[in-house]
Amino acid sequence: MEKSGELARTYREAQLVAWAFMVTVAVHAAIVEFFLLKGETFTGFHPEKVAAHKDYFILGGVLAFVIIRAVRTSILRGESTDTLGTLLGRLKTANMVVYAIAEVPAILGLVLFLFTGDRKDFYLLAVFSILAMILYYPKLNHWEVWLRKQE
Repeated sequence: MEKSGELARTYREAQLVAWAFMVTVAVHAAIVEFFLLKGETFTGFHPEKVAAHKDYFILGGVLAFVIIRAVRTSILRGESTDTLGTLLGRLKTANMVVYAIAEVPAILGLVLFLFTGDRKDFYLLAVFSILAMILYYPKLNHWEVWLRKQE
């Protein structure tokens, strides 16, 4: 397979993964809204126990950005003598791992919502997830530049 064809295929796969993770954040939001649609006031499962630790959840959401940067750099670092398939594999792996880590703030927000019943907690952390996903969305021109540097 030629270089541009293999790059395009791998890039499309990375985009599908990215969109799948973005959809899961929307699913988390649907879960939050489902709890609130029941008509009763949802106050959370253990609001008194978790309210004092809310800052740790938010810190975890912010920390995801630092972890993403470190892990992505680590995955993309390697030998410049790697084959095109190996390089594209590293790009795709980095994309999947970045998106998995970017999902963490939304999951923390969902857990925090389930404990406290405050939808603002979820949406604050979901914004962190969406922001990370937008910032690290796979861009073909960035991939091409990175591949050229590896040659």
